[in-house]
Amino acid sequence: MSLMQSLKRPAVLGTLLAVSATINLFLGGILAGRIGAHAMHPPHFERDFESRLRAVPEERRRQIRDMLREGKPAMRAQHEAMRELHESLAAELSRDQPDRALLERQMADMRTRKLAMQEALQKSFLDTALALAPEERRQMLDAMEEQRERGGRRGQGDRHDGGP
Repeated sequence: MSLMQSLKRPAVLGTLLAVSATINLFLGGILAGRIGAHAMHPPHFERDFESRLRAVPEERRRQIRDMLREGKPAMRAQHEAMRELHESLAAELSRDQPDRALLERQMADMRTRKLAMQEALQKSFLDTALALAPEERRQMLDAMEEQRERGGRRGQGDRHDGGP
């Protein structure tokens, strides 16, 4: 039996189809994950920001934490919408014939949502920073500079995503 004849058997074709679908799903998942890794794993803004306020008295930090918590429900909703968008993108990419126009719309939506999330983080940062007394702001800025000089955590020393 020749190679071509053996490949035409239903069991072999079914196996090849299953392997191909699995590889496509795997690669589509990797692509979708890389595209939106930051959206799916947002910065730990609150913890990072609070660490920069370590010189501020505890009572004042508590007030700031309360201010930051006010925006959490909206941010969680934005993160959930991004997660759903990523799932939709992965599902479309895993199809045999993905719709390029749909994928481009989804990616444009992803960019728009990411920008909205960055704007919300920047607003929260400004609201909080401007609520501080001048000396507290100087302490916060000193802590931010100190963290930058140390290199902070990976990716935190020189951020370009609009975060503090």
